[in-house]
Amino acid sequence: SCKPCTVLRVFIVRRWYVCAVLWSTASIGYTPSMINWVELVGYAASVLVAASLLMTRFLALRLVNLVGALCFVAYGLLIGSAPIVATNGFITLIDLYFLLRMLSPATNGVEYRSLPERSRERVDEFVVRHGPDIDRFFPDFSTARIDETYQVGGAPYVAMRDLAIVGCALVHPVPTGPSPSNHELGIVYDYIRVQLYPERSAILALDYVTRRYRGLGLNHRLYARIEADLTEVDYLLVPVRTNARRHRKFLVANGYEQLRRIGRYVVYSKMLPRAS
Repeated sequence: SCKPCTVLRVFIVRRWYVCAVLWSTASIGYTPSMINWVELVGYAASVLVAASLLMTRFLALRLVNLVGALCFVAYGLLIGSAPIVATNGFITLIDLYFLLRMLSPATNGVEYRSLPERSRERVDEFVVRHGPDIDRFFPDFSTARIDETYQVGGAPYVAMRDLAIVGCALVHPVPTGPSPSNHELGIVYDYIRVQLYPERSAILALDYVTRRYRGLGLNHRLYARIEADLTEVDYLLVPVRTNARRHRKFLVANGYEQLRRIGRYVVYSKMLPRAS
C-alpha cells in the first residue's frame, strides 16, 4: 500500500499553516476589542489539524483534517486573511477528494484474504503482471520470497475487488533457519531471533497494491486481517533494503519504527493496534 509522497505532502501542508498564520498575525494584528470566540475558532482549528497529523488511520486523519481546515477557513474569513482562506480551502478540496475515493463503492469492496498454496498460481500471475512496478518499491523482491513464505508456514494475503487481485502482501513467521533465497536476509533473521521477539512477530515481506488503490489506507485492512488470523502476533517486522526509499518513506509515514541497520537492510517494526 505504498504512497511515497505522503511524508512530503504532510511536510508541505504543515509549513503552509505556519507561514499563513505568521503572515496574518504580522500584517493584520489584533486589538483588545476583538471578540474572544474568534481566537477560539483559530485555536480549535490548530488542535484539530495537529491531532490529524498524529493519526495513523487514513480515514480518521482525513476527516479530522477536513474539519480543521474548514475551521481555519472560517477563522480566516473572520479575521480577513485571504492567505489562510485560500490555503485551507485548497486543503479542504484535497481532503474531500481523498475521502470520496476512500468511501467510493470501488474501495469499499476491497477485502484482504489469505491464499492457500493450492492457489499459488494466482499470486504468481499478479506478481508477473505488476513486476516492474513492484521492483520500484521492493528492489530485492523475487518469486523465491513467495516460496519461502509458504515453506515457513506463512501465506500471501491478497486484496480482492470483484474477484480480481488489486494488492498482495506476504506474511510469515520469523524463520528458524537461514533464508534459502537471500543470505543477507538470513543475517537479519538471526538478529530478530536473538535480539527481538520472534514468537510475537510476523515478517511482512511484501505489501503492494496497484496504483489505483494507493493512498486509501488499505494497509489498515491488511493489519485487521492479520490480527484476526494470527492472534499470537503483536508486531510486524519489515526488513527493507536501504535503497528502497519509496517503501521506507511509506513505513515511516505509517507509524513504523526503525530498529537497526544490518548490512544493506534496515529493520522496521510496528505494533499492531491490538497490542498497543
